[in-house]
Amino acid sequence: MNFLAHGYRWLDRPYFLIGTAVPDWAVVADRTLRIRPARVGRWCMGGEPGAELARGILQHLRDDACFHSSAVFVNLSAELTGRIGALLQDGQSIRPAFLGHLLTELLLDAAIAQDDAGLVSRYYRVIASVAPEEIEAMVGAIVGRATDRLAPFIRRFLAAQVLWDYLDDRALVNRINQVLRRVGLPTVSDRFGGLLPAARKLVRRHREGLLESVISAPAGVLGDELPSYL
Repeated sequence: MNFLAHGYRWLDRPYFLIGTAVPDWAVVADRTLRIRPARVGRWCMGGEPGAELARGILQHLRDDACFHSSAVFVNLSAELTGRIGALLQDGQSIRPAFLGHLLTELLLDAAIAQDDAGLVSRYYRVIASVAPEEIEAMVGAIVGRATDRLAPFIRRFLAAQVLWDYLDDRALVNRINQVLRRVGLPTVSDRFGGLLPAARKLVRRHREGLLESVISAPAGVLGDELPSYL
């Protein structure tokens, strides 16, 4: 799942919402910030901001576990993987499968945003309501390792506002290429954009099914469905 799918239900809970973004921020900003559910879980009792942030982090982990194991996601990402492999004539590498997974998540965010014209603006406004240094300090305490990389990254995240780009095919291709470069895979050409209108319709048609298992999961509770390696 991507940022908006993780967070759109929690706009009335700023620290919880921010917690749902923390695992993905950490992967890009500072890979030494290891998210260990058992440690995070010890922070979840109480009503202080740190507890809300920790509950949001756990919600992210639960969301991903439910989402990625759902039949709807597995089948849809496989369908997109096949279409991408045929378009790129690249069926022998991991790139089509990576793109099928990624595109399903990004286009789900786009579908959610299209249902509410003000949602993306509210999402960023809620995150901006908490100082990045406060978030950085709380995350460092929760994971047990201080960092000075998270606050600058949060500022860049707020400035870039990438969720808007998911709504435009050309901008989305650019964002996808940024991700591909970051993970060391070849980028795609503008021709890839020709696949996006049909892919958008496909993901929108399955929007409710993609979100069903996530919506049914209790908020911020560490469940048995989390994979054992977390």
